[in-house]
Amino acid sequence: MFAKGLNLLKQPPKTIASDDAAFKAIQPTMLQVAPSSIKSDLEQIFTFDNGLFTALSKVGWTVSKLPPSELKTLGTTGPKLKPASDKVVAYLDSTCGLKLPLP
Repeated sequence: MFAKGLNLLKQPPKTIASDDAAFKAIQPTMLQVAPSSIKSDLEQIFTFDNGLFTALSKVGWTVSKLPPSELKTLGTTGPKLKPASDKVVAYLDSTCGLKLPLP
């Protein structure tokens, strides 16, 4: 379902588009079953990711075609998500035993 490694720079456009569709399809269920302790964090992450995928859809799913202004926005918004992302990863590690690396 999702491209191995999730490195958008190395994925073909069709794979990114497919991953976006799959990701959007599972978001409602993920939010529905998420514990309240991480639900708002997931929402923040999904908002960022959906914005990225929307921007990519406008340029044919090719990361190198993203305009500099979009890259700047992503570059300044992305780091702000670290606390939310770390919280979700910690939850998945402790509850599911996934041992995910922190972004």
